[in-house]
Parts: sequence; structure tokens; C-alpha cells
Amino acid sequence: MSTLRRFISTATLSILALLVASPTLHAQLSTRATITGTVTDSTGAVVQGAKVTITDNLTKVATVTQTNSAGSYLTPGLTVSTYSVTISKAGF
Repeated sequence: MSTLRRFISTATLSILALLVASPTLHAQLSTRATITGTVTDSTGAVVQGAKVTITDNLTKVATVTQTNSAGSYLTPGLTVSTYSVTISKAGF
């Protein structure tokens, strides 16, 4: 009887652990994405103030941002999808 009682206790604790962990595991699935990068010219110098257009290939919705003084850009909060990134700046 002791072995059966131990098995039931272990099974109950395992089930409780799964129930407690399930919301945590589910919460790790993200529906948002971030695209980041650094724009450089052909010599490797960073490009400040470049226009960065990030377009969702499915919906064709565009998000526009600009590179900072380090040539970097960051676009958080995008829906998970496939994107095209276009960089432009006058003189390039």
C-alpha cells in the first residue's frame, strides 16, 4: 500500500506542476516581433538619418523609422510575419 500511495502522491504533484506551469509556458509564445539593424555605406561608415521602411509582405502595411547617430534603427511591436526592409537617403 505504501508504494501505491507514493505513486498517487507523485502523480498528483506532477499534474499540479503541469497545471501551474502551463500558463507560464503559454505566455512565452509571442505574437510581436522586433526588427533592428545598422545602416552602413560601402566604406563601412554608419549612415545617420537614413529612412528605413519595413513592409509586411502579407498585408503590405509599412512602418517607417529613421537611423540614429550610430546608424541604428529599432522597430518593436511588429506582428510576426515576413518583412521587406528598404533603406533610403538623399545622396545615396
